Amino acid sequence: MRDRIVRQMTGHDSFQVKIHLDNMRRVFLSRRHYFYTKIGPFSLVIAIPDNYGFYKIRYESKNGSDTLQNSKQLSGLRLTKNWKVHPEWLYCKHYGRKRLKFDTPEEELLYFLNDLEQHGWRWYKYCQPSLVTLLVLDAKATEWFEERNTNWYNIMSKYQIAIAFIATHSGLTRWRTIEDDDVDPPFITKNNKAIDEIWYKRAVTHSYANPKSFIYSVPIDTALDNETLVTGANAIFRESGSKKAAAAVVGFQFNHVVLESIFKKTTSDCGDRSCPHRCDSDELSCFVLDNNAYIIVSDEGYTGAFFGKVRPDIMKHLVENGLYRRVRFLDYQDICYLDPPSPKSKSPASRITLFLANIYGILKGFLCVLFYWVQGFLGAVVKDDPCTRAITSQYEKRAINKSLPTPCDRQRWLFSLERDTYTNTNDNIFTIPNCLWPYIVYPIPSSNLILLVVNRPCEVDIQDYPYTPDPVELKYNLSMPCYIATKNNYTRRQYITCINNHKREYSLNLDHQFCGVTWK
Repeated sequence: MRDRIVRQMTGHDSFQVKIHLDNMRRVFLSRRHYFYTKIGPFSLVIAIPDNYGFYKIRYESKNGSDTLQNSKQLSGLRLTKNWKVHPEWLYCKHYGRKRLKFDTPEEELLYFLNDLEQHGWRWYKYCQPSLVTLLVLDAKATEWFEERNTNWYNIMSKYQIAIAFIATHSGLTRWRTIEDDDVDPPFITKNNKAIDEIWYKRAVTHSYANPKSFIYSVPIDTALDNETLVTGANAIFRESGSKKAAAAVVGFQFNHVVLESIFKKTTSDCGDRSCPHRCDSDELSCFVLDNNAYIIVSDEGYTGAFFGKVRPDIMKHLVENGLYRRVRFLDYQDICYLDPPSPKSKSPASRITLFLANIYGILKGFLCVLFYWVQGFLGAVVKDDPCTRAITSQYEKRAINKSLPTPCDRQRWLFSLERDTYTNTNDNIFTIPNCLWPYIVYPIPSSNLILLVVNRPCEVDIQDYPYTPDPVELKYNLSMPCYIATKNNYTRRQYITCINNHKREYSLNLDHQFCGVTWK
């Protein structure tokens, strides 16, 4: 496909690709469709997700008048301040000398909406009619989100819900909290990009196959405290026959303490029956893992950690038995911080130079102190000690042993839950040598989570699991510039008149003597 794109051909291809999220800490496998064609001297490529990526939602005007319809929908934005629009999307904007400045994208949008309403919704060149219309219609459709009642307040108080939110495909994000504060919540300040947010993408991907399922997550590699929040999200799809398109994602954040209390109560309460084997016993360790093998809840306080670091032996068998799929992820644009090179060996002549430099420094310091005393004896006011200033200046000029940022390639191993693997097994009990049952896995309904119960008496057969999400630098036999020069043998096309390669370029790169050398 790359060759066809470089040659400016028109076509379509689809591949199963690895999509990374959360700073390359999560991965999911998805099919992408690529459409490419020629556009001037370049090639245009559009990537579309499989299934839901081919459809979009379009509102139909019930009264036949777009002008009247749009004017009525504005109430969905004017009744509250708890909404944001995608800060990087262009809804309406002034250009030229008369360009107005606004403090927030929301203030700018309201200005144009009021102006459009006053002029009969005659669209100007500085607005995108389809996007703006979709936004105001989404605002009207989600107006119910601002309704407040006692039942809603009781639910938020009971489960310590910090915030409830909804984000639509038009870039609109709305939220509500228990207290009506004028200051935006921290979650909204950092998560105002709607469909570009991590929780939005994960929810849409997960909910397409599991419509009533929520996806839960906690911050990765964070120390558990009373302020840790759990994020839950579910995608809402508009369906028409076999066609589905994501309309919005609803979600909430609640205190991790609530989830932990529910976990302990559920795994320890047997009702009227007697159950000697419980998660709070000495024989069992219980974990709640998400679909990327990160710990959501545990009875040992490992929230947010990668499970392979806590129990490498069990993680090894989870992969071998097919519960998790191990995915190798390569980053070809990473930065490694290398130690500075060791100083080169010096010749004997440098010792004489160093000796003379030391003698010069001693004499200079002695004369500096003598001059300072003479000035004080004569009654001169000295605001700053010149000797101290000179010493400080020399100290600041000393070479600091800093690491060197260097381009490099790094790899990491990410994990994805294989749902079909554990749902069709016999109670998900697997065996390893010298242990009757090392662990048991049960899916948690309507979520992306699994309950993992580990049998503590089982012997730990490995102490370390080498496959982790931590990045590891890839070492090559050649230096990085030479490796790139010799391995980057892709098709290239001259689309301008200048000379951008040479017939001897490839042969020179193969020779270490000339790799990386430039000529004037």
